[in-house]
Amino acid sequence: MKKRTYLLLFTFIFSMVSRSQDMGYNTIDAGAEYQWYPDGMIVNLQLAINAKIHHSVQLRAGYNKAGLKKTSIHDSEEGHGWGGSIGYRYYFNALPRRFYIGARADLWKMNMHWSIPVTESTSKLTVLQPGVEAGYTFLINDLFFITPYFTAGTQLTLNTKGDKVSYGDGFCPMAGISAGWRF
Repeated sequence: MKKRTYLLLFTFIFSMVSRSQDMGYNTIDAGAEYQWYPDGMIVNLQLAINAKIHHSVQLRAGYNKAGLKKTSIHDSEEGHGWGGSIGYRYYFNALPRRFYIGARADLWKMNMHWSIPVTESTSKLTVLQPGVEAGYTFLINDLFFITPYFTAGTQLTLNTKGDKVSYGDGFCPMAGISAGWRF
């Protein structure tokens, strides 16, 4: 009985000591994000779940505005749509701050208005934008964050209802900044 008590006490103390050595803390980031890309701009609300060490999962919901563009198919194309994304970031610092690399996948439901000299109409698209990103998170007083970043990805049109448009296919570099509060 005495051996069991000592073994149980030793196990309890060992688990407490090893748990106290764990660095970091779980946090949640909530904020807003602005992205620029050659075809337009994106505004997102974002939520990040930061793990104790190195890892973060990003969830975003936002609005995509594709600017007016002349293409080989149409005299003008412009559009807008709602969508969201999920992403992962690996921070090189043990805590979720400073330099990171990551991956993300955005999904957009776009309405693209196009015109030619005699006709105009709207096409509905489902666009996937997978990419890899790199950035730097500035953490101010462990409360406020500012994160500039660059993303290199591609746009893939998954579904088109209506006439084919030029938007939604090819390489898509993006630059963005996000800011918000850490809880």
